[in-house]
Amino acid sequence: TSPKGGKKLSETAVISSTLVLIPRAFERDSTVTCRALNPLLPDQMLFDTAKLNVLLEEEEEEEEEEEEEEEEEEEERERKIEIGNNRNKPRVSLSEGKKIDLDDVKEGNDIYFECQVDANPSATKIVWARNNTPLYHNSSEGVLLSSTGTSLILQDVTRAASGTYTCMATNSKGSTTSNTLSMKVKYIPVCGSTNESTVGGGLQEMVKATCNAKSHPPADKFRWAFNSSRGLQDITNSPNVKYNDSNRVIQYKIKSTDDFGAFLCWASNNLGDMKDPCVINVIPAAKPEPVSDCEIFHNSSIPGGQVTVQCVSGWNGGLSQSFTLEVRKTEHLHTKVLSALEQSIIPYFKIRDLQTETEYLFTVTASNSRGSSEPVTLLYTVPGEVIAGLTHARTDPQKALEKMMPLIAVVL
Repeated sequence: TSPKGGKKLSETAVISSTLVLIPRAFERDSTVTCRALNPLLPDQMLFDTAKLNVLLEEEEEEEEEEEEEEEEEEEERERKIEIGNNRNKPRVSLSEGKKIDLDDVKEGNDIYFECQVDANPSATKIVWARNNTPLYHNSSEGVLLSSTGTSLILQDVTRAASGTYTCMATNSKGSTTSNTLSMKVKYIPVCGSTNESTVGGGLQEMVKATCNAKSHPPADKFRWAFNSSRGLQDITNSPNVKYNDSNRVIQYKIKSTDDFGAFLCWASNNLGDMKDPCVINVIPAAKPEPVSDCEIFHNSSIPGGQVTVQCVSGWNGGLSQSFTLEVRKTEHLHTKVLSALEQSIIPYFKIRDLQTETEYLFTVTASNSRGSSEPVTLLYTVPGEVIAGLTHARTDPQKALEKMMPLIAVVL
């Protein structure tokens, strides 16, 4: 056959074809082949070849050499990566088990995770963790590890199993921690940290009660009852009770002594109803109790020094309370001169720029709408020059009381 551009000379003459080619640098030493075929003699194909000898200009030669060097460098990098993958720390990947949906885990479900480990040298240890705390095989708590350590099984999970999970593999070259998977277990509503709480109020006063239920997903329905000397009454639809939009918070007016008692609330979500109610006791309001177990810290690393006073709060009298700290030098004990006056909703105070090597009296008082508690007075001497850092002292209120005895005698 005659390629396009060929010239037919005669019935018996040969057919010629001309190829014009502008070779590029990378085509040097390539082979060009010409093949001829007569359709009447299909088995008699003729061909000829020619090797291209591409002469390069200086710039082209440099470019080609650079390309060759880059190719060699890339091959060397790939070779090193392959060797490194075989000889370095493990490669680790964490996944949930088949048919496990971590967004829809409920209490009572069984869950398992898989830790895929690719390591050469082989991994010698695999450690599992929840919220960065190691997990160990414990069948009594429903935590099971496979013999190879690559599978973690959690049986009959509770809400305590919620958190982030990782696995870590170790070989002779080091350790690698996997990606993180999060799981939040769904459960029906339960009361918060305690089943019972207390609110205080007086006659003709409104008291507010909150159903302290927690759940996942959040509760969307609440039912209320009131237990008093008149017995247990369902007050969910009572006209004497004011509710917020979700019924989580109610307001109730104390009209007589019979209105002291206990609120009971039950919460529900799409998983079910709370089994045991939260209890909110309604009692006659009183003054708060004094604070206790006070401690004082001095931080000399802060310019001017900082003294921190912290105490444990007492019973609040059934009402919201706040705390006051009065600071006096003992030399001003019999006067009203204050070095500082601090207020807080918790018994935790920070005082700056007190004089070193000076004795102070700290007086802490709790207050609510019914009045104030008995004051707790603490005696403390601010340290002199110390190495920058934190000093700590437990104070003895009795010593402070002895210090105040002359003042008490004068008052009497």
